[in-house]
Amino acid sequence: MTWNEKGVAAVLAAALMMAGGAVSAEQMPDMDPIEEIDGADAAETAIEDAEDEAEEDLDDLDDDLAGEDDDDDKPWTIGGSARMSVGQGTFAQVSNDTQWAGEVDDGSGAFNRVSMNFGLNTSYRWEDFSFSGSTSVSQGLTAGGSPIANAPYETRMGNIRLGAGWSGYEFEDLGISVRPSISASLPSSATSRAQTLILGTSASVGLSKTFFNNLTLSYSLGGSRSFFRYTSPVLQTERVGEENVLIRMDGAEAVEPGRFAIGRVNTPWGMSNNLSASFRLGRVGANVSYTYTRRWSYAWTEEDDFTSDIQCVGRCVGDGMSGAIGLSYRLNDTRSLSGGLNTGGTPKTADQQSFNFPFWNFNGASANRSSIALGLSGSY
Repeated sequence: MTWNEKGVAAVLAAALMMAGGAVSAEQMPDMDPIEEIDGADAAETAIEDAEDEAEEDLDDLDDDLAGEDDDDDKPWTIGGSARMSVGQGTFAQVSNDTQWAGEVDDGSGAFNRVSMNFGLNTSYRWEDFSFSGSTSVSQGLTAGGSPIANAPYETRMGNIRLGAGWSGYEFEDLGISVRPSISASLPSSATSRAQTLILGTSASVGLSKTFFNNLTLSYSLGGSRSFFRYTSPVLQTERVGEENVLIRMDGAEAVEPGRFAIGRVNTPWGMSNNLSASFRLGRVGANVSYTYTRRWSYAWTEEDDFTSDIQCVGRCVGDGMSGAIGLSYRLNDTRSLSGGLNTGGTPKTADQQSFNFPFWNFNGASANRSSIALGLSGSY
């Protein structure tokens, strides 16, 4: 899937959004040990997904650059990329001026997030159809970890992504191209395994129009359906310590000895809108992309006499947004340099009175909603 075809769509989503649910954590049988994740309810999950999507925007750009060769007639390509990412919080210093300053670390550098990200992708063209596969590995380089990893200096493998697309149909009178695609995500990452993800699916249809042979505007709409084994992420007690685990008797948290479900919920349904503009002049390319996402969780809460008026009841909803700005330079037929900014978070501020700027977080560097990246990609 090229940069201009990127997106998610509802037209084909019905074929993938099949019925199916996850058993509750209380019904959880014995299972293999899994890694700890930073799970969340629907709203927080939407934010985390938006941050991941902002990072994936640059991953997709690297994939496109790695497989970009207009003069190559062979049906297949193999590409790779290496990118360094520096989180916005790396430049923040947090001081501790309380009476416990001598006993508690001041937190300087706690938000440092510098990582190396390595990607591998392959694609194959058959008549009007294309098939692709990709995966990535992230290595944290600072004590604050990386935008993907949770632990300092931790190495994390990303999910395996598979995709298929059709070259689509062009309305010649309007100059608009319609391109549908589908994709699947396999839970090879520790985060997805902790979420008990079985399979993530999505479908997309994108509309694009090119002006002056250089500028392409695109829009895509779509949906996703993820299948989880359980409604909540599950952690190992030994990872957080027995003294740090609060378990209600006969509650959903106490799934079995040694494992517990955290008080958050997975989000099996999603929908997103993507707007992008790309410009190419000779060896130089530039692009801007904005994605708005909405996710729906499993129904996990019930209303009672103690329910707050602002508490979500039943199936909760969360919104997220991601923005990316990329710049590339083609060194030769097989190698390209790329750089960019990516930001993920909530569409509106915490007080709901205004919108967050989509391409850089001005509300606090320590949140690490934004990062700067520089990469090198190549293909054969």
